[in-house]
Amino acid sequence: MSNLIAEVNDLKSLILYLRDELDWPISEEDFEEIFFDYTPQELGIDKKYSVKINSIKQLRPLSEEQPWGVFFLSFERKKLPIVLLRRILKKLIRSRRIDNNRLKTWDLADLIFISFLGEKQQQKISFAHFTEQDLKLPGLRTFSWDDKETYFHYMQNKLDLEKLRWPEHVNETEKWREEWGDAFTIKHGSIISNSQELAKRMAEIAKNIRDQIKEIYKFEITSGPLHTLFDEFKRVLISDLNLTQFSDMYAQTITYGLFSARISQEGYFTEDDLFLKIPTTTPFLRKLFDELTSKGNEFQKLDYEDIGVNILINLLKNIDIDAILREFGAFTEDPVIHFYELFLKVYDPNQKVDRGVYYTPDPVVKYIVDGVDKILTDIFSQDHGLASTLIKNYKSSKDKEVNQPIVQILDPATGTGTFIKYTIKKIKEKFDLKYQALPKNERKKKWNSYVNDYLLNRIYGFELMMAPYAIAHFKIGLELIETGYSFKDDKRIGIYLCNTLDPPDEASVAYVYDKKKSKISRFQTLVPRLNFLTEESKNSDEIKANKRITVIIGNPPYKQSSKNDLPWINALIDDYKKDLDERNLKVLNDDYIKFIRFGQWKIEKTRMGVLSFITNNKYLDGQVYYRMRENLRKTFDDIYIVNLHGDLRKDEKGNPFDITVGVAICFLIKREDTSNKYANVYYIDIPQNDRAEKYNLLNEGFNFDKFKKIRETKKHYFIPIESEFLEKFEEMPVITDFFNKKPSTGIMMGKEHLVSDVDEQNLIENLDLFFNQQFEELEIYKINVNNTKTWEREVVLGNTTLENAVNAIQKIQYKGFDYKYLAYDRFIVEGHRIGYIDQISKNNPAITVTKKSRKSSFSTASLAYLPIEKCYMSTTDSAYAFLLKYNGKYNLNTSLVSYKVEPKQLFYYIFGILCSNEYRERYNEILLIDYPHIPLSNEESLFKEMSLLGQRISRAFKIDLEISEEFKLSKNESQSWIVKEPYYVRDEKRIYLNKENNSTYIEGISSDIWDYSIGQIKQIEQFLKARTYSENRMIKRICRGLNQEELNYLLKLCTSIEYILKISKEIDKVFIKIDP
Repeated sequence: MSNLIAEVNDLKSLILYLRDELDWPISEEDFEEIFFDYTPQELGIDKKYSVKINSIKQLRPLSEEQPWGVFFLSFERKKLPIVLLRRILKKLIRSRRIDNNRLKTWDLADLIFISFLGEKQQQKISFAHFTEQDLKLPGLRTFSWDDKETYFHYMQNKLDLEKLRWPEHVNETEKWREEWGDAFTIKHGSIISNSQELAKRMAEIAKNIRDQIKEIYKFEITSGPLHTLFDEFKRVLISDLNLTQFSDMYAQTITYGLFSARISQEGYFTEDDLFLKIPTTTPFLRKLFDELTSKGNEFQKLDYEDIGVNILINLLKNIDIDAILREFGAFTEDPVIHFYELFLKVYDPNQKVDRGVYYTPDPVVKYIVDGVDKILTDIFSQDHGLASTLIKNYKSSKDKEVNQPIVQILDPATGTGTFIKYTIKKIKEKFDLKYQALPKNERKKKWNSYVNDYLLNRIYGFELMMAPYAIAHFKIGLELIETGYSFKDDKRIGIYLCNTLDPPDEASVAYVYDKKKSKISRFQTLVPRLNFLTEESKNSDEIKANKRITVIIGNPPYKQSSKNDLPWINALIDDYKKDLDERNLKVLNDDYIKFIRFGQWKIEKTRMGVLSFITNNKYLDGQVYYRMRENLRKTFDDIYIVNLHGDLRKDEKGNPFDITVGVAICFLIKREDTSNKYANVYYIDIPQNDRAEKYNLLNEGFNFDKFKKIRETKKHYFIPIESEFLEKFEEMPVITDFFNKKPSTGIMMGKEHLVSDVDEQNLIENLDLFFNQQFEELEIYKINVNNTKTWEREVVLGNTTLENAVNAIQKIQYKGFDYKYLAYDRFIVEGHRIGYIDQISKNNPAITVTKKSRKSSFSTASLAYLPIEKCYMSTTDSAYAFLLKYNGKYNLNTSLVSYKVEPKQLFYYIFGILCSNEYRERYNEILLIDYPHIPLSNEESLFKEMSLLGQRISRAFKIDLEISEEFKLSKNESQSWIVKEPYYVRDEKRIYLNKENNSTYIEGISSDIWDYSIGQIKQIEQFLKARTYSENRMIKRICRGLNQEELNYLLKLCTSIEYILKISKEIDKVFIKIDP
């Protein structure tokens, strides 16, 4: 393709390009004479399309043999949605016989339409062509110079304009048709046999469909099909649905529904195959597809071309489905699920995080399903476990006698149906074992009866996202067919589209729809043809409200900033928040917590059952989950925990999922008619770092004998505490009891590299670039100032100034004794904690501790004399600050001490205890999961002695002691003290600052000083590495050696550490007397 194509931006330049580059026989002198002109009315363009058409021109035939009709269209100079362009083009194509002697009749495949859109300076040129093969569809092949049309991007690079060259032999019309027609095909590279490439292509098309839906919605009248469907979805099924989510649901349903149908379709694939492959077992999905496409009733519909679905169908026609299935390992793995995960990564990677969507590995699913089956057999005396057919008579909520199966199963976060699939496999396995003596045909017949009578009416699933919902139906349908089951027209799979965390209709008035001042239940249909939405909602509500669910299994989403901010479930979650003396309760709003609470509520209604999820494992020992654990122990009778670990912040590996948080499997069992006050808790630890090892252990199956009963604790921990000092520790006052004001975590900087630096001048220069909006230059230095959910640069620039930010610069404690300069301006720092943390000073220190540590040994207790960063004592654990004074008044509660003490004495007594190595080692296991508890001395003299020692050791934390004479700098007056890969030589007691030059060092440093850590951060090494030299400016580097202030600080730091080590030994001696 010639570079001259870049100069084509209007009709004349295009004609010249066709003439000069592609040899079209056009005379420049005859430019105005080579066209026929038409009005929109002549071509039958409907007046309701309000976009003005500037011109419609037909290129006069350039030879008598020319089979092609070439039209040029120019639209008003304003942005035109491509959906309306396609609609107009379609009208032109369909109006092929026009009452005008100048217009000839063409076959569909002999028409080319070239459109000019928008301002001349930003002219967009679009080519369009229909093919006979597309008659059924009909399909519009198009390409464009507009990169914004991302769904055609792949065609831009496939178009061969050379094929539009004027032929040498114009009388060979069939060859001419073939050559020009080939310019609009995607033959080159079109047969896709690679799943990643297919996912990418499908994701690009799906993103366009999503965007087109939103665009059409803007133009559509309020009674149009999209508005109607969106309103009914929101009213009936998903109360908090917004337009973006609706468009996303629409796009994924169409895209993934087509792909799922393509997987099950052999040979040539057409549009009609899609509808043939939607089974009657999915009435909602079948009717929804009718509604989303032009296959339904006569009500005004959207056309495939309007939203780009024809592009997807053409793509799916050109894939090697067998090769893709082989790549997935279709005979041993689930191709649908793996492909959906891959698709999501390309389509919208944030969606996977936002909804916490993760594929659950087969070993995990199998372990949970097998475990529940064994629990049903051994604890609930259901001889056939999940396959049980026993029916029992119960009283309904309206005191009516009803018969229901004892074992009814629900996956409230069905996703793509993996748990239901394995449940069916387990049931079939047990069924075949029971009836193995029957002949094959009889067993198949009996199985079909079993599925109709005892399976489909016992297994349910809820799913909020449309694409996984569709996938689950396809997958479960295929699974049942593979077992030998033949679906009947009146049977459906019990997976329903709904939000699990919405209440059943009877439990809330939130679903009342107000229209013309009349109250309408969401079960009263406003649009008769959308009855299927109401039926779906009724069915899910019936399960929530009235089905006696005894098994709840699944993998609920993990998302702390939950999008399910719904009154009903929030009210239930409040049970987990009662009497919690915690600042940060938002962690209890995580989706997985809400799903556990839903399951607990449902099992409580049934009064017996088992709940088994794999979830985030923070609730096992986190302090804020204390009431949650207690509440669960009150509801259930036995709790079995399988801790799979995998928390990357604890340096744990082997997580079953590609996520950073650790995970655990729970089995929460409620026996019928029991009076246990608290559940017994049983525990298995699977800490192996290799994922395959974890899988191997899970594949051994659920076994009661492998669990170990854990001891009772006041905080109801779901992990074993082996410490012999647990009871003693729990009897001591918690550190929070001694302070009047709740503690606060440190500063969360947000844009750390913008707002802080170890070099004050670097910080000022960065701020100058930011406030002068030199964002690209900041990017060069790897300083990201893009907007996030909680920080917007426009808001910052609108509320503060460079002068304010520079004036707000001050030192903060960054990593232990290491410091940084921070622009401590409330408008630029994301989590400033101004009002508490800013009160920390040399005259008003704060004791800092963690209440949970991911480290192997407790060392996260310190004293701050400057404002602190959130994780300043550890890279992974939040630090909590307890001020000596708050707003000028002492912050201590001395009433817990049996004798009279001053607040300041108590403050330093607590700090002295925390500095005791004996204390840290004795209570290490518990200190890693709880706030420190402080032993109080019965003897006033010991209290005062410890308080004095606490005050003495506190001096070292100011880093202002006289430099020890033992520590000396190397003698070289000309050296620059550049830091590059510093290291320590134990035999020499030297710290070398530069690996490339061993002439700069500090000597006299013992290994204890070098190794001294806070939260496993070696303090001297941290200080030096934070000031590593670089010739070029970059983050985490300085372009100079250490200055005199930094050298002095470093020597004082060594002195302070030496002093801390010395005084802590004296503290240990007193501690042993206080807490023998």
